[in-house]
Amino acid sequence: MKPTRFSPITRAVLKTSRTAQVLRVGGGSAHLVWPTPAPSAVSTAAAAPSTPAPATRTVFASASVFNLLSERIRGPRGPGKRSFAMSVYKSKRGESSAQFVETARKLEVHTLAQCLKIPKRYTFFLSTEIMRLASEVYNNVKSANSIFPSNQHEVQMRRDKLTEANNALQCLVGKLGLLGDVLRKNPSQFKGLDNALETWGNLIAEEAKLISGVKKSDKQRYKDLPL
Repeated sequence: MKPTRFSPITRAVLKTSRTAQVLRVGGGSAHLVWPTPAPSAVSTAAAAPSTPAPATRTVFASASVFNLLSERIRGPRGPGKRSFAMSVYKSKRGESSAQFVETARKLEVHTLAQCLKIPKRYTFFLSTEIMRLASEVYNNVKSANSIFPSNQHEVQMRRDKLTEANNALQCLVGKLGLLGDVLRKNPSQFKGLDNALETWGNLIAEEAKLISGVKKSDKQRYKDLPL
């Protein structure tokens, strides 16, 4: 039988028992055999001749378990770099510093997916404008996040981008309301309209809250920077 190939971390785990042997077994399982240590003279004398000690002790384990263990230890950054996931109480979790960018990206993705479903005759009147506003939100928060202020002028530049993103959000709300009013007159034109509008509303509300939070945080963080 050919030896089973495991990742470097898995082999390191298996080497905790130096005498372990790994053999390939059909069905993706690994057959691990540890030789039983030789019995001592006292235990040999006490043991009955008719019941000899077994030569080996066998353990069966799924190879996928070892591979999973290897992935958990190795983490997403490659071999040799350990990454352990740690749980944090929900009440103690905070917003990620770039969460407002990720939410804006989700908003743009959702908007694109829904605009492709809108009847073509509304393309130049509604769809194009809705998509433009969603992209404007994402572009502005992305620009704001790329500014690392070293003076008050750059702080204001960052704040201006966040303000422009919030303005685009409010305009997007108005256009989506118009879209809903038009399409509800003939619901067969757009299936799942209510669900799409609800998702839009949730993303917009979340993004507006995140942008407001970033602006408040920036005000405290950069208040001592020079002009």
